[in-house]
Amino acid sequence: MKRLLVSSVAVASLFAAPTIEELQKQVTDLQTQLKELKTSQENTAASLQKVKQTHYEDHINLHFGIRSSLDAIHYKMKSGKTYSNNVLSNKVTITGLAKVDDNLKATLKIEANNIFGMNGNQSITYDNSNWTANETPDDTTLRVKEAFFNYFFGEDGQYMFSAGRRPSVGGYPANLREGDVPTSPVAHLVNMEFDGFSLWFKSDAMGSLGEDYGTNIKFCFGRGYSSNQGKFNQTGVPYAKSDKPSMDMGGFLLIPYNDDQYSVWWESIYAANVQGY
Repeated sequence: MKRLLVSSVAVASLFAAPTIEELQKQVTDLQTQLKELKTSQENTAASLQKVKQTHYEDHINLHFGIRSSLDAIHYKMKSGKTYSNNVLSNKVTITGLAKVDDNLKATLKIEANNIFGMNGNQSITYDNSNWTANETPDDTTLRVKEAFFNYFFGEDGQYMFSAGRRPSVGGYPANLREGDVPTSPVAHLVNMEFDGFSLWFKSDAMGSLGEDYGTNIKFCFGRGYSSNQGKFNQTGVPYAKSDKPSMDMGGFLLIPYNDDQYSVWWESIYAANVQGY
């Protein structure tokens, strides 16, 4: 009987309610731990923010690409004379992408497009003009192929304005020939390097048409050759107009339907004063 009583007292003591002093001490300990945890979280958040500012917001992502190719060229002239050659070339591209903030991002692409063993071509009119320089295999000079910014504005970025060097090359369906990711949508119409501007009205800005059919439109303007004298031209005034007209391009793009799987495109592009021999 005594053994049972002792056991009962021992079990009861295990479930005895803590005193007020013990509860107060537990609460105080928990408050101290919460403060320490909060301080630790704040320090961690500050460190992450510092890392983000240093390595992400001010960081440029670089992409490098190289492609070697062999082109077998054969010309047969109206006179019956033929010209042939096998051309080995290298195309080196370095692309930099930077997101300044949620509304602004910038792209820079430099490229060298050279023929094996060549460090300079004959000086021919328009050979180094913007509209041909990067797309024509030549020397080992690194040239600016793309340099532009995209600025998104309006509710949820429903409008986009872009300006800079964004040549109308390498887009649908010309990109299939090179095996590249498509860039400009007007490549098969004006496959030249026009620097310029564009204004895009995304589907969010097109009301019910955009919501129901994914409709969006884009306007663009570009300049492929600027009529001006060089700064140190011996016979002319710096930057005054030369005897050659400026080469300009204007375009309107309409995508009446786009469901992210199928889309319909309509484009109207006009280029004036395209240079040539």
